[in-house]
Amino acid sequence: MLLVVGSGIIVISMIHSGRFSLSLPGSSISRLNASRGRWQITLRNGRRRRVLLAGQVLVWPWLVVARFTDQDQTYALVLLPDSVDQESHRRSRVYFRYYAFSG
Repeated sequence: MLLVVGSGIIVISMIHSGRFSLSLPGSSISRLNASRGRWQITLRNGRRRRVLLAGQVLVWPWLVVARFTDQDQTYALVLLPDSVDQESHRRSRVYFRYYAFSG
């Protein structure tokens, strides 16, 4: 029971963070690239940022939540199954679960 409540709090916190970033013009993530342990995001306004994965990633069958940071701000990625095609969602879950933290 405690684990479920704790996970729920993390999800609420991450979703709140995602909503905050969505309220800023152009600051939401529209694309994420990972290559050789380096992360790059493309924002809705077209700007590209090199970022670091910040903390843990929540990976559930229906939800992926990750935070990225650069020198200026923190960006939240909330990936739901209806935001990408089914195969891309599956690949994202596998990547974040098994490979995101390996060098």
